[in-house]
Formats: sequence, structure tokens, C-alpha cells
Amino acid sequence: MLLKRGNESRELLKTQLRAGRIVVMVCDTIYGILGMVPDTEGAIRRIKGRGEMKPFLQLLPDCSVLETSGAILPESDILTLWPGPFTFVFSMKNGGTTAFRVPEDASLRSLIREVASPLYSTSVNRAGEPSLEDPVLIESEFGNDLALVEDSGRFQSRQPSTVVDLTVRPYRILRQGAGVVPEGFLTS
Repeated sequence: MLLKRGNESRELLKTQLRAGRIVVMVCDTIYGILGMVPDTEGAIRRIKGRGEMKPFLQLLPDCSVLETSGAILPESDILTLWPGPFTFVFSMKNGGTTAFRVPEDASLRSLIREVASPLYSTSVNRAGEPSLEDPVLIESEFGNDLALVEDSGRFQSRQPSTVVDLTVRPYRILRQGAGVVPEGFLTS
């Protein structure tokens, strides 16, 4: 179902996410496939045709959720770049790593708060193909696998978030995207 962005679409997004379904909406910089953590991981992998090894980032409503996520917090002020177009990879207390992002869009942060769960987020494309920018094309390509595509218009020539690895010192940019990390955060 394709629905223009507005109050009706936001209510339907909440309902569909809470029911464990997969949706698509704009996630600050590009359209993203979203689902509740941890229940929808397999469905999103199937939709994208993505293997088991590459993890999905998780969208959070704010930094306070990191405390309960098991993330080992950085010793710098780099989290002051949130909310914004930055995905940070954290070491986890139980081992491994997880990528988190606090989106700049206040209504998206509100949606995450209201569903009371982090959301998986990944670009709208099949594995190895370019991201789709047009909601009509997204609906045509993925509609049978999605509960809802929220139409915010065409997002042309947008970049995904910048991914920064906080598990090493100095921090390392894994993917340069829409956000520019001030040099001071990368040198210590």
C-alpha cells in the first residue's frame, strides 16, 4: 500500500510496525526498509536477498536507549553529532558489534518512541543494487512484501548516513555519506 506522508500514514506505520510487519519510509537521507528489532530481521533479509553475515543498523529515538542496549559507550563527545546522518558502530558488552543511528527527523524519532522498540533500517534495494528513490517504483518492486510505503516524494541524489566505527581508536569512517565528522573526533 502506498500512502502519502501525513497523520494517517503515521498511525498506520505504528500499527504495522507493532504487528511485526515491514514498512518503507524516508529515514532522513534515503528511503529505508524498517521493522521492529529483533522480530523482523529474517523477513527483511528475505526481501533484500541479503545474506546472514551483514547486519542491519538500528534506529533509536535518542542516546539514552544506548544504556539499555548493551553498547559500550565511547569516551569522547562524538555522540553529540546525534541526531543526524551518522551511524555509529559500537562494541557490545556481550561481544560483537552493533550499528546504531539517532535520526534527525523528529517525527521518525517520535515514531520509534511510540512503537517502544529500536527499528532495523536498511536501504530500499535488492542486495548489490542501487537504492530506490521513487516511492511509486518502491511500491512496484517491493509492494507484495511490504505492509506500507509512506510516500514523501522522490528523494533524488541523496546519500546514506556516514558510518563511523567506534570500536577502534582513532575512530574510523567505514562509509562516507551525508554527515561530515569534524576532524577532532577522528584524531584522538
